[in-house]
Amino acid sequence: MRKIALFLSGLLIAATAYAVTTGGFPSRPIFQSVSVGTPAASGTSKIVANNGGSGDTGVVAQTVTAGDAYFLATPAGVTNWSTGTRRSDGAYVWSNAVGLGTVKGLLTTSGDLTSFRHVETGTFTNNPGLTQGFSLADASPSIFFNENDQSAGNRWWGMQANNGIFNLQYCPDNISGCTIAWSVDRSTGIFSANFAIAAANITTGSWSATLSGCTTSPSATMNYSVSGNVVSVWSSSPNSCTSNSTSFSISGLPAAIWLSSGSRDIPVGGVLIDNGGNGFYGSVQITAGSGTITFNRATTTFYSNTGFTASGTKGFNGAISFTYSR
Repeated sequence: MRKIALFLSGLLIAATAYAVTTGGFPSRPIFQSVSVGTPAASGTSKIVANNGGSGDTGVVAQTVTAGDAYFLATPAGVTNWSTGTRRSDGAYVWSNAVGLGTVKGLLTTSGDLTSFRHVETGTFTNNPGLTQGFSLADASPSIFFNENDQSAGNRWWGMQANNGIFNLQYCPDNISGCTIAWSVDRSTGIFSANFAIAAANITTGSWSATLSGCTTSPSATMNYSVSGNVVSVWSSSPNSCTSNSTSFSISGLPAAIWLSSGSRDIPVGGVLIDNGGNGFYGSVQITAGSGTITFNRATTTFYSNTGFTASGTKGFNGAISFTYSR
């Protein structure tokens, strides 16, 4: 008996060594539904152990002349899933059904994404140059982006189309209660944005300006506002004097609103008075390092800082204003 046992043990060792060195027993299937080699030429489908050409052997769902080749998962009571290659177009497909269907790409069952597919040439007939891309098909398709280097609670961005409106939104980490940043309504073409404008840092002030080029030196209240580098100056009431010079200026511009460099020639909103007449257009000239504002009167050919009449009344009739950048 001992000799028989040793003989059988040796035979088992030899068989195991053969299986390891040759990759198995090629003439016999491990399971009844698994065979080695390729399906019969008649077009039958089966699961086969197939040599891939590089010495590797894989388990392959294979057909010969007809039908798709796919693996099917059919858990009881839940959705079926199929994945494989469709014969008609060579597409690799995930499908929530028995079989691969007609969708090219990935097909799922619920939520925001019901189809994800490669876009073939000619899909967009109005843009024949577009040959690659993807589309999402659902009543409310969405794409979300996880910006995972940001702090918790502030990582998600989303794009969603719903009821004919396309939204860009930002979301907390559970993608619930997203805030719409902007949206476009297809039916109206209206673009809407949800944003806050920071309160402008505006300072205001006034000064008592002295009029020059007159027989007297009357004063006028001038107002100003500053927002960043933008300065607006205005007078809300008329100011005039009796002229004794072809020039006209006011002084006392606060140093806080002087030009930092160069000079500016700035159109005046409102009209000037010259020789008792109203309705003359003009401009003002300001220079860096100076608090004097020189008025230029419009002539038939240009604005002149000596265009006023040296007699009669001159000044500005009602409100005037001008704006410049420091």
